[in-house]
Amino acid sequence: GQTVSSYYERGHDFADLLTRVHAVEGLARIRFTSPYPNDFSNRLLDTLASLPRLGRHLHLPVQSGSTRILRDMRRGYTADAYYDLIDRTRARLPGWALTTDIIVGYPGETDEDFEATMELVRRVRFDAAFMFRYSEREGTLAARKRPDDVPDDVKRERLQAVIALQESISKARNEAMVGQDVEVLVAGTGRRNPEQMFGRSSCFRTT
Repeated sequence: GQTVSSYYERGHDFADLLTRVHAVEGLARIRFTSPYPNDFSNRLLDTLASLPRLGRHLHLPVQSGSTRILRDMRRGYTADAYYDLIDRTRARLPGWALTTDIIVGYPGETDEDFEATMELVRRVRFDAAFMFRYSEREGTLAARKRPDDVPDDVKRERLQAVIALQESISKARNEAMVGQDVEVLVAGTGRRNPEQMFGRSSCFRTT
């Protein structure tokens, strides 16, 4: 996967790289994806806050709200550490949109593990999320050592539940933007109506 925040080359880290890219003339907006939660230092957050041409959107993949599942995935952080990152991010980057990735039905996931994920979604209130059912991927640790033991119907139910929860949160967060003026970077014209334009706001909302 992409872990751009792990970048390090000849004494320069990802914060330095972003600062150098930001100095390039003619760039209207700069986006990056996807950072890894473990690599997010306060220095990096302060750097993001200092660069006005960065898109005000951060994708922070969590995968699960259960520390037990996160450890089994070898993610390298706990649910509490992720909550702390969210708190630090919102303190330093007010108004930024936060999105994430979530997997349900990981091998061994119990009802309690899944409820921890639902609680995380309720507490963090992401702007949007990419949500998936677990499926075996050849060559991964989970495929080699963990039986795919969560029944498909349970995976489907859990996925539908977390999607419904996140959709209700996304709807509320989008409705809170109604009436606000936002800067939009135009990406093209509509297929049905070429006189209509579409693009993304700095918080990565389609407009």
